[in-house]
Amino acid sequence: MNPRAVDTDRRPFVSRVGDVCPSGFLPGTAGPVGDRSVVDRYPADLFRSLRDRDALRGKCGACESRNRRGGSRSRAFAYTGDPLASDPFSEYVPEGYDGPRPEQSLAARDASSAD
Repeated sequence: MNPRAVDTDRRPFVSRVGDVCPSGFLPGTAGPVGDRSVVDRYPADLFRSLRDRDALRGKCGACESRNRRGGSRSRAFAYTGDPLASDPFSEYVPEGYDGPRPEQSLAARDASSAD
C-alpha cells in the first residue's frame, strides 16, 4: 500500500467545524472552508511544507523513493512530534543510511512493555 494515498499530501481533511486540515491526525489548519474553498486553501504554507519531500528528515529524507512514497506524516507526528520525521513503521532502510531509526525504538519499547 502506498502510504501517501491515505496521508497528508493528496486529500485535505475538513473538520466538523469547517477547518481545512492536512489530516484528521495532524494539528494545524489552513483556515475555515467558509470564506474560501478547499481548493483555494490547498496551496497554503501548511500543505506546501508537508508536500515538500526534500524537507523530510531521517531515513525518509534519505530514501530514494521519497517522492513516490514518503511515509506517513501523521504517524511520524504521533510518535515523534515532528510531521517531517521518519515514519516509525517503515521498515525500509535506504542503502548507506546510518542515522537514527525510529522503528528500532518502537521495537525496544514494545519488548520492554511485554515483560
